[in-house]
Amino acid sequence: MSTSTKEHRSGSHPRHRRAVGQKREGSINGVKFAVMDGAGKIKAALSEATGEVLESLGNVRDSATTHARDGLETMRDTAVDYVDQGKSQVHDAEAAIERTIRNQPLTSVLIAAGAGFLIGAIWCRR
Repeated sequence: MSTSTKEHRSGSHPRHRRAVGQKREGSINGVKFAVMDGAGKIKAALSEATGEVLESLGNVRDSATTHARDGLETMRDTAVDYVDQGKSQVHDAEAAIERTIRNQPLTSVLIAAGAGFLIGAIWCRR
């Protein structure tokens, strides 16, 4: 058998080695391209998902802010109502005390004197 036949069968012929190398290089380039393409698609998908997450977080923030503002307004309105009711009750009590003093002046003076005596007695014990 000649040397060129042996080289040809064993695959060590220079033309064969060059063809195999080019084939490998083409395969490697194809893999590189596929990896780069896949990486680009992953990057785009992550970018889109990040945008959607940020948008959702913004919506949640806006909703929470609106609910908090509404809750504060409701609490403020309720507090104002309680203050108004308290003022009304104090005014009614003041009017009732004035009526009682005008209708029963002697009883009012005796009650005031008794209250003063009790306060004085408690004060002196200290």
